[in-house]
Amino acid sequence: MCFRSAVISLFEKPSAGVEKNAAINIRWSELQQNRHRCCYTVTHSAHATHWVTSVRFLGTLEAFVSCSGSAQSSMVLAWRETEARPLRITAFHIEKGIMDLDYHPGLNLIATAGLNNQVCLWNPYLVSKPVGILQGHVTSVVAVQFMLAKKQLISFSKDKVLRVWDVSTQLCVQHVAGLFPKAQECKMLLFFHEERSRLFLSFNSTLFFLEAQKEDRKRVMSHESTVTCVLYNSLFRQVISSDANSSVKIWLMDTGQKVKHFPCCHGDAEITTMALDATQTRLFTAGTDGAVKVWDFNGHCHHRLNACRDLTVEISQILVLKRTVLVLGWDRVITVFRMNSFSRFFVQPSEWKGGVQHREHIVCAAFQPPQTLVTGGRDGEIIVWNNSTENAICKLYKNTEHQDCKFSSHSALPSTPSTKQPKATSSEKDSESYIVTRLAFLEGRKRAAATGGADLVSCGGSGIVRFWNTANARLVGKFVAHEGSDSIIMTVDGSGCYLVTADMGGVLKVWDIQEYCLQPSESVINQAPEMLSSLHHHVDRITHLETCVHSGRLFLLSASADCSLALSFLPGGTIGTFGQEVHWNLAEISEAFVKREQEVSTEVTTESGTETDLQETQPVQSSQHAERSESNTETEEEKDYTLQLHTLDNDTTVQRSRRIHRALRQQNESTQHQNVHGVCNTSTGMFSKLRVEELASLEELSKPDFIINPHLYFGKMWDSSSPTPPPLPVTGENLKAPFDEKSLFPKEVLEQVDKPRRYTQKFNMMRNYGRAIRSMGKAKASTSGIH
Repeated sequence: MCFRSAVISLFEKPSAGVEKNAAINIRWSELQQNRHRCCYTVTHSAHATHWVTSVRFLGTLEAFVSCSGSAQSSMVLAWRETEARPLRITAFHIEKGIMDLDYHPGLNLIATAGLNNQVCLWNPYLVSKPVGILQGHVTSVVAVQFMLAKKQLISFSKDKVLRVWDVSTQLCVQHVAGLFPKAQECKMLLFFHEERSRLFLSFNSTLFFLEAQKEDRKRVMSHESTVTCVLYNSLFRQVISSDANSSVKIWLMDTGQKVKHFPCCHGDAEITTMALDATQTRLFTAGTDGAVKVWDFNGHCHHRLNACRDLTVEISQILVLKRTVLVLGWDRVITVFRMNSFSRFFVQPSEWKGGVQHREHIVCAAFQPPQTLVTGGRDGEIIVWNNSTENAICKLYKNTEHQDCKFSSHSALPSTPSTKQPKATSSEKDSESYIVTRLAFLEGRKRAAATGGADLVSCGGSGIVRFWNTANARLVGKFVAHEGSDSIIMTVDGSGCYLVTADMGGVLKVWDIQEYCLQPSESVINQAPEMLSSLHHHVDRITHLETCVHSGRLFLLSASADCSLALSFLPGGTIGTFGQEVHWNLAEISEAFVKREQEVSTEVTTESGTETDLQETQPVQSSQHAERSESNTETEEEKDYTLQLHTLDNDTTVQRSRRIHRALRQQNESTQHQNVHGVCNTSTGMFSKLRVEELASLEELSKPDFIINPHLYFGKMWDSSSPTPPPLPVTGENLKAPFDEKSLFPKEVLEQVDKPRRYTQKFNMMRNYGRAIRSMGKAKASTSGIH
């Protein structure tokens, strides 16, 4: 059945007399007679009188393929060039026929389950013979299905044996037997869920569920799904991470070993963000179920915050302050919880006194003691609040250098911008490119903000980072951190020296912002700060960044959608991935790095005088050009470490740092290979670790009315007298039946086993017959000799 065009409904709408919610019956005879103008039917009879066992539509070929038990037309590929012309048919021939088939669009291969115990791979354009034959089953193959992403094939035979094949090598990589019921005759169905890597098999009324082991030999995975958030707990010296499967894991910072795992924290809902309280003994988690939960580190939930009022929404951030907890991400107003209302398990939100000031949903926020709060929206609008009074102070606009937009505590912000403000656009694309994804205050810059320097940094759409002065509501500087990226995230270390940005491709960049936008300027600064390193820990989108100070050193934690959680030194130097097989020793690695830095620093100090003399003999322009070219050609390993040597002037410090990078490169490579990289998993096979689970028991279903009152539906056809049940079998017969060979093994296996037995019986019978003839001959000869 083919549809001529895309319509709202598959078939024509019923007449006006039909009820709105009534069921509509479409008869096949009406379709064959072309009574529905939106569709038409095409048929062919290439399978003759044989039953068609499976039909598939091949979208890339614009054709449909069917199979049957016929040896002459085992598989038929049919397509139609135009609507007016008849179907064109190509037949494939296989001995004994085909039970099932599947198509892989990427490989352009058709897999068939043959009754001759073989799995064949066909090129749709080659009819004469298959391009591959997979042998290994001893009985008829009844089902096949491709695993598209892995380019593997699942096959299932009549003797209840499951095999997984690698299509490229045409070898069996997995064999599963003994798990399935041994019933001789049953209706079997097979379905593989591509996204979840789960296999479902049904045998009459029994459903089996197999979950494939998630394995990757090239990289280490810290979680089973996307890592959504990561935190550092300085009290317990541990790392906390969450994932899309609603799980929370706790790791040791010193070794990378997992110590705790709390599954299903929000049921089936994804955990989107987390936060710690001031004592670091309580963990706040937020899920897509619209709830915020408060946990201790023993896995006990103390409170449930009804942030979204029983709505299923995505929470983007939680801010835990001294007297309040702020939750945001799905609305234009801030949701606030007062600490004095945490006496009960279920906590309801309070009203935010500042009301609605954002024109779009609030995505992120940042707080600076004692009372400064900033929030960022999807349209790029940033609002500065007084957290004590909960009143808005001013707005920050991205396209202007200076805004005179301060308001008193009793006034409301204007709903439309002034003449100096950018005009709001209705384009969804522009709004998305201006989204503010992260906000962070720069510590230690209160004095700089008073003189016109930047004290706030924001990032978001188009890969742009912006520096703001909140005191004067002014944009101080901006630069493109990731060229061509739709959206980025960032974090700033506690001292305000390093800015770390990350994009959708898994690239991390570390910037030196210690002196960036520190002094006021008349115009917006568009020059980027110095990039210290570029790291490539991940192969997918980076979801969260966190900096921390551990044992006196600065570290960076990065979570990614590739299910990994990485640890590295700041500003550069990879340590490892949490969950890797070989654990690291952070104390030894840190001591080794410090020792090497000191040794190389001493060597650089002795050579600094000679290097300075050489630089003085060169022109200034050539020196600057050489410095720029050298910074552009620095390798990733040379940027791993930047030493802060304040005893020398600025030029000498930069040059010494670069010489130290070069001297440490070889040592860093060998150390990282020995201490960081984990051992790859050597297990093979998709289903090497299986989990067979029983289905949850269902409550008693309500019977339909035609079963309760059959006489109302069947009339005279219904016989109210219930049939007499047959007598129960004898106990001996009941015990004997399960151990009968014919009920335990398929017919083909029993025939193969009986062949030698039948041959032996026939041979013994012929041998006995020969002996009897010879004995009769001897008896006649003796009789004739007597006479």
